[in-house]
Amino acid sequence: MGRKLTFILLILLLTCTGFNQPVKKVQAETSKVTVNASVLNIRKGPGLSYPILKQVQKGDQFTVLQKKNDWYEIKMPSGDTGWAASWLVSLNESNTVGGGTGTVTVDGVRLRSGPSSDSSILRVLQKDQVVTIQSQNGNWVKVTVDGGNGWISKDFLSSKEKVSIQSSSSKGIVTVDNLNIRTSPTISSSVIGSLNTGNELNILEEQNGWVHFTMGTLEGWVSSQYVQKVSGNEGNQNTQSKNSNQKMTGTVNVNSINVRSKPSLDGKIIGSITSGQSFEIEKEENNWIEIKLNNQIGWIAGWYVNKSTQSTVTAPQKGSQKGSVTILYNGTNLRGNATTNSSILSRANAGDSFNILDTVNDWYKIQLKNGGIAYVASWLVSSSETKSKSSEMNTPPSTTGGLKGKIIVIDPGHGGQDKGTSGYRGTFEKNITLSTAMKLYQKLKNAGANVILTRSDDHYISLPARVGIAQNNHADAFISIHFDSLKEDQSVTGHTTYYYHENQKELANDIDQGISASVSVKDRGVRFGDFHVIRENSGPAVLTELGYLSNPNEELLINTQQYQELVSTGIYNGLVEYFK
Repeated sequence: MGRKLTFILLILLLTCTGFNQPVKKVQAETSKVTVNASVLNIRKGPGLSYPILKQVQKGDQFTVLQKKNDWYEIKMPSGDTGWAASWLVSLNESNTVGGGTGTVTVDGVRLRSGPSSDSSILRVLQKDQVVTIQSQNGNWVKVTVDGGNGWISKDFLSSKEKVSIQSSSSKGIVTVDNLNIRTSPTISSSVIGSLNTGNELNILEEQNGWVHFTMGTLEGWVSSQYVQKVSGNEGNQNTQSKNSNQKMTGTVNVNSINVRSKPSLDGKIIGSITSGQSFEIEKEENNWIEIKLNNQIGWIAGWYVNKSTQSTVTAPQKGSQKGSVTILYNGTNLRGNATTNSSILSRANAGDSFNILDTVNDWYKIQLKNGGIAYVASWLVSSSETKSKSSEMNTPPSTTGGLKGKIIVIDPGHGGQDKGTSGYRGTFEKNITLSTAMKLYQKLKNAGANVILTRSDDHYISLPARVGIAQNNHADAFISIHFDSLKEDQSVTGHTTYYYHENQKELANDIDQGISASVSVKDRGVRFGDFHVIRENSGPAVLTELGYLSNPNEELLINTQQYQELVSTGIYNGLVEYFK
């Protein structure tokens, strides 16, 4: 009996210890990836041909199990594993540092809800503010300040005591004009603004030929081939030496900006300057710009300024110059020929100046800074032409573009208690329609049109009242401005122009073509639409949907001053074409 019992115990022991069973090699889970794309497909295997297991969102983090070619095998919260494309995620090798305190190194650092530039802004921190460091995730540091938690970029934090965060002094200088700023490191991502030659960037990271940067409150990605890297304080010195024969000018890109006594939000307000006002930049310090205001030195926040470099030496040959033009609006198209249908060679911003070579109908032939030739519409610039001694005084072409005296009603959609649709991040349609309408209003007024707004502030107005304004004023054109949303499919993007009556179709076509020539978002075309403001309107009337607030990237783009300037210029150009 004893021998039998011993045999049974031996069998049980071998069974429990996994006799002849191979030992699994467990990989330490130390690396994580963060999703960069708005929506990322997780697949069953390392390739695009494998079926999709699920979709994850931008900012989601996962533990890496292994890498195979350009794919990471990741572990999901459910315990399942899948594969993610390496070019759509960022790898964070260290996620566990913590402890100690740090000090914010510049003014205006944004404290975000998550370790991503797309995370919502909780508050703004100032220079020398002390924070407690909790952990690090790639280039982002989780901190506690005044009892609240959030994330900031490690490039704006100097650390003390237990934690070792290497504060990067890497900076970059932009080497071209009109460099597109994008929401992520890919050419297919949305454009949210642009930079010009000489702009100085704080480089956060580099990834596959792209630079992640901040400049004041501006943040995004640009192509690294157009950024010259410098270290520490070399940025301003480099710019000055490289452009020793040039001067840097700035133009305000918001409605109004305070001029302060020192380069800080703590500085005393000594005056203000308004949108479109240009000035010579004396120097820059921590994204603040020193200027002269009424012979007094002052400072303005650099992130509200478009900068450009202008040569102090005139380029054209003697006798070839007929004065100069100054661009009135950000994102103005410079074209290959004197027509709105010709190709766009470049774009210029408010305050940029060019020498006039000739005039062609309602267009100026101008010389670009690189020596090239382009054409700009006369109604988008102010001109200063010189007199010719051998002939009559040159007279500038008509700046009306056929708009002078036309009665145009602009209808900013929604208002008051009617918020319209709301964006992925909470943008109210009523606010964006009004700000875009005001930009279009100013352009048309400058061209001599008689412009009427159905609303000029945030109040409700009924649909019949909007139509009544157009009919009572015998409007030559009625433009209703809206932004779209499709919560069921957040990938949908683009602009659409609607008409109801057949006599409205020509205006709709011209407006749609004007918008497409000005902005890079998808053109969804001209369509029939059963909307009250165009159905009950017997005259030329259109309703425009200028982008999708439900798409996260397009919402960011729509909220920029740059996009609103471009899209309003597109509508303007469409009206010019219509009234020719």
